[in-house]
Amino acid sequence: MIPTTDQLKFAVKTLRNHPEKEDAQILELLAEEGHFPPQLACRVVEFIPLVYCRVLLDGSGVSFPDTYDRRLSYGSTAKGRLLSKHPVWVAALEHARSEVENGVAGDDIINLASRSAEFQVASRLLNQRSTLEDLVFIPMLLMWPGDDLAEEPAKPRRWWQRSP
Repeated sequence: MIPTTDQLKFAVKTLRNHPEKEDAQILELLAEEGHFPPQLACRVVEFIPLVYCRVLLDGSGVSFPDTYDRRLSYGSTAKGRLLSKHPVWVAALEHARSEVENGVAGDDIINLASRSAEFQVASRLLNQRSTLEDLVFIPMLLMWPGDDLAEEPAKPRRWWQRSP
């Protein structure tokens, strides 16, 4: 499912207008307005802060992976999924880059970026006198199952179910 430009604008506005709210509360706001189906709302709330963090730190020397890991509904983890293959990531990245190119205030970019765990870790390490060039991130683990379920690998077979 790909978010429309209007949906992305609404989600970005909602996130910016409610920096004090937790992700679950943002999901409720997106859902109660009827702008998003639940799975799409989850992906938007997960990816927008990560996208804005990476756009903000682009060219700074920070090393980001091009993959993510997803917690699956039955408890295991799907590893190494390409961000560039996820339609919400691609749409959010295009939207964020467009905002930067059109002169959106730096504080508005930081407002969204600061919601991401990557930004928070980078900020903490910079306060401890690390440099951006020293930062190398690993793939983020996204905890909400959702539209990625269609891509879930088959459940691992138990030892007694495996053929010799």
